[in-house]
Amino acid sequence: MWNLSCFAELIFPILLPVRAVRSIKPSTSIHSTPSAPPQHLCEHSPRLVPECYLLPSIRARVLRIRDTYIESCVSLACIASANMASMSVKRLQKELVKMQDKLPPGITMISSENLKEWHMDIEVFDNPLYPAGERYRLRICFSPSYPIEAPEVVFQALSNPDRKIPLHPHIYSNGIICLDLLDAQGWSPVHNVESICISLQSMLASNSKAERPPGDAEFVRSNKQRPRDINFLYHDPTV
Repeated sequence: MWNLSCFAELIFPILLPVRAVRSIKPSTSIHSTPSAPPQHLCEHSPRLVPECYLLPSIRARVLRIRDTYIESCVSLACIASANMASMSVKRLQKELVKMQDKLPPGITMISSENLKEWHMDIEVFDNPLYPAGERYRLRICFSPSYPIEAPEVVFQALSNPDRKIPLHPHIYSNGIICLDLLDAQGWSPVHNVESICISLQSMLASNSKAERPPGDAEFVRSNKQRPRDINFLYHDPTV
């Protein structure tokens, strides 16, 4: 017959790892080094016990909880992304129908075969810096986050048909436009492709300086950022 001491000798090695989770504390002494600052978990994440202290069955359950949590986060992110893309498609389809019906004078839709990239031509009136009948090509690229995120809008130089980059103190020779409407700070979802074209047409019509922005050559050579990610300094709002 087993006595109490024999039973304790058998069960103690099994229970020790579980008890260790509660009982093990960092030793403190005069010569001990300061412990590292605690790492804060997300308040929604499971509080996981260190795996090395858990019995195999409990450890497997903890890992299942962790994997389920991670899969749930990934699923929610995918759903949010799909909803955003769907909103973008609906918005662009609505804009396309309206623009095919009527556009302001001097603004022409050239291509809109897909909902990722459109091409528009704009013509400037009553400004001798831009000859009558000369048109300027815009390339407008949309992300799945449009209209929450601004589209990427640049002027394009083409040989056939002939399209030049308009000369303006806010337009670089590579077609990038310095306009607060087009960056993350100035953009608003109330804007659309038509309002962008009208703003650029107005910006050119009111221009009185036949010049490029300061540092144009250096900017064109060194810039690696997307146009909407560039932090421009709008030092001269009069042009």
